[in-house]
Amino acid sequence: MKQVVKNVPDPDEPRARAGMIAPQPVELEMGSYLYRFASSTAMFVYHVGPWWIRQVDFDSIVARATRAGVDLGQKARFDLAVLHKWGNHMDVAVEARVSDKLWAWTGLAKPQLEQTVNGKIIRMFGNPGIRQLYLCGFVTHFQNQDPGDRFAMMTPYGRKALSVTGAKLIPSSSR
Repeated sequence: MKQVVKNVPDPDEPRARAGMIAPQPVELEMGSYLYRFASSTAMFVYHVGPWWIRQVDFDSIVARATRAGVDLGQKARFDLAVLHKWGNHMDVAVEARVSDKLWAWTGLAKPQLEQTVNGKIIRMFGNPGIRQLYLCGFVTHFQNQDPGDRFAMMTPYGRKALSVTGAKLIPSSSR
């Protein structure tokens, strides 16, 4: 394990720890598929973001949303503990294939708190069966900006290591 930790770029660890409980480093298998939920308002940069999940976790969220009869984006928001204030509408599903050596931090979602417009506090715990990924060296965040995906761009390494294979608008009953 020490060899793995030594290879993970340290600058990404604080961001991973900010959103995960006890993150662990992992090398992602070439050819495997990753998924993320993004916002249609992001236009052509919906794939730019370090937060992804493996196919097994994506399939689990899809199955849980289908069983519960709720929107996929809504189910993903609660299963991944993504706050509304972060600006992600969760209305686009993005698929990408790992095409080069890619390291990530993996862990469970850290509980998040959010105050609604009517003043109520919502606490999101995330689904304990779903492990998130924070891709190392994948994006560069602009200085003095919100750490969200809105102020980031994919690094040359990120463009080489992950190939977007598709994106689809998620139907919603609330639109």
